[in-house]
Amino acid sequence: EPEVAEPAPEKPAEPEVAAPAPEEKPVPAGKLSAKQVLEELRKSRDGQKAASSYYAKRGDEAMQRGRYVEASEFYLQAVKSHATPENQKKLDKARFMLNERPGEAESLADDLFAREKVRKDQYLAEINLSLDKARKALADRKVEDALRYAALDPEHAGEDLRKEVRSLLDTIRKSKRDVERARQDAQVNQATAIASNELDEERLRRQEQVQDLLRKALQSIRQSEYRKVVEICETVLKQEPENKVASFWLRSANERLLKERELKIIQDRIEARKVLEEFRRGNYALRGDLRLPRG
Repeated sequence: EPEVAEPAPEKPAEPEVAAPAPEEKPVPAGKLSAKQVLEELRKSRDGQKAASSYYAKRGDEAMQRGRYVEASEFYLQAVKSHATPENQKKLDKARFMLNERPGEAESLADDLFAREKVRKDQYLAEINLSLDKARKALADRKVEDALRYAALDPEHAGEDLRKEVRSLLDTIRKSKRDVERARQDAQVNQATAIASNELDEERLRRQEQVQDLLRKALQSIRQSEYRKVVEICETVLKQEPENKVASFWLRSANERLLKERELKIIQDRIEARKVLEEFRRGNYALRGDLRLPRG
């Protein structure tokens, strides 16, 4: 009989080993990874409400534009994030518009477009009205009112209208700067005028004092009280160094005082000579009358 080869002994199957999970980068202590942050936000009820509100708002915008597929997707995300009866109602309405009554959906879409057009027209009319009010306030020099009327947000307006708003705002701001500069100049001028008036009043007061002193000096000159004249004129020259009348009277008074001193010196010398002469004559008389005793 032909030899039959014995089957090779089967090796026991090796147990399957799961592939190692990708290593995550270590996160520093006290900090959360991006994945952990997202997980925390998903778990957070406030985060869920915020996400739901965002998706619902996007769904409303899509509905207004008649994009019901996008609206259904956004509303579905809103329901998944935070299920509320209002979000579920919006989702059902979007699905209804898509699947159940396409004819009514088209009619509703036309109605939505019409309402959107009316809303846009009203929006543009309000912007134009505010611009007219701003121009009128600017013409009346009411800059703050003009700035308040022109502080618009024409995000959904056309480029031409946005340029018009920006141009008007630039004009108003420039006018505001001009008004502020004019106000500051007026304040400076007012302060200068007040200071000038005060200086004028001070100058008048000094002039009156000087005139009064000069009258007293004239009276002293008439009474030949030259020392008093010198004192008064020196006081006047302290207030008005360029006063010519006071300078002349001071010089004349000093000259008179000098002459009086010279005259007094001369008179004193004459008087002294007289006394000396009288003394000499008296001495000679005493000598003639004097009789020396005989011894």
